[in-house]
Amino acid sequence: MRIQTPLWLATLSNKPRLVRLLVERGATVNAQVYEAGCQGPEAADTRPFCAAVHAASSRGRPYLDTLAQLVNSPAVDLAVVDSQGH
Repeated sequence: MRIQTPLWLATLSNKPRLVRLLVERGATVNAQVYEAGCQGPEAADTRPFCAAVHAASSRGRPYLDTLAQLVNSPAVDLAVVDSQGH
């Protein structure tokens, strides 16, 4: 899945309570999304993609609560890689 999801949008909006609710309701935590905010090349055929955990972790201290909600999910795969292999 590479489209923006409610979980992705809640993560980018830094809404940890909403992230927790979506995770509890079965949101796909490891979905990778094409997003200009992800690190990587911008060419149409190589658009950058990343999972919500990448987006939250790359935004620093203000996103720690949001990141914690994602990391504490039993479904999170911390080995998932983004378009740069991170």
